[in-house]
Amino acid sequence: MNVKSENHLVIHGFMRTELGLSGNDLLVYAIIYGFSQDGNSRFIGSLQYLADWCGCSKQGIQKNIKNLLGRNLINKEELTVNGIRYVKYYTTELHTVQLSCTNNISNNNINNNINNTNIQQELFTDNNTSNKEVINKEDTYKIKGQKFVDDFNSICKSLPKCQRLTPKRTKGITNLLKKFDYSDILEVFNKLEESDFCTGRSGKWRADIDFILREDKFISVLEGKYDNRGRGCNVETISRGTKQHITEDEKEEIRKAVERGELKEY
Repeated sequence: MNVKSENHLVIHGFMRTELGLSGNDLLVYAIIYGFSQDGNSRFIGSLQYLADWCGCSKQGIQKNIKNLLGRNLINKEELTVNGIRYVKYYTTELHTVQLSCTNNISNNNINNNINNTNIQQELFTDNNTSNKEVINKEDTYKIKGQKFVDDFNSICKSLPKCQRLTPKRTKGITNLLKKFDYSDILEVFNKLEESDFCTGRSGKWRADIDFILREDKFISVLEGKYDNRGRGCNVETISRGTKQHITEDEKEEIRKAVERGELKEY
């Protein structure tokens, strides 16, 4: 499950009183709104992430998204890069229009006001029309890469912050974005922050962003190889008697840490 006990979502009153949402439509809208309410960000999580929150199947989530799209409460952006289709969702500004109007204004007047200010085209443009924005591939990955870095710095507070998005890092991030759901990436960030080994709480070595940009290390973290297991996750214990639980690369990292005087050899 992608939902953690410390995760939360916010349901605003207008979602019920103004938009009339309920059930899983309400939950899906609230999640997408939480990611996109600044007007610039987008929800790029997986259907499984939404399904875990709502306690339903991915097919059920597809119906909820279809409902919200049909009511023009959310929009989606689609981008195909190297044969891989990416879908991003964001909430429209429809609720702000509704909230700015008094209860005495009829729906016809609202529609007239929207038409007069040319907002309707902006809010309800069909992404399948010729007006669909063509996004440069490099710019797209640069934007995704910066979000990756921002989320890493925000979640992995015990690790060194990433200060620069270098070409090498961009390449590593792009590789992960192509192969994994973003919910998996967020899970890895959380696992890193919770790991005594990766954060240096059980020794002096700490992971950094370059560590997880190696696909083999990313998979190891995702699969729980660095999860806390009592004595087994302690660096000194690992170097002393549990080497069968770590890879050759990890053994080499420990040996280098010993050479640097960061770990005590047993």
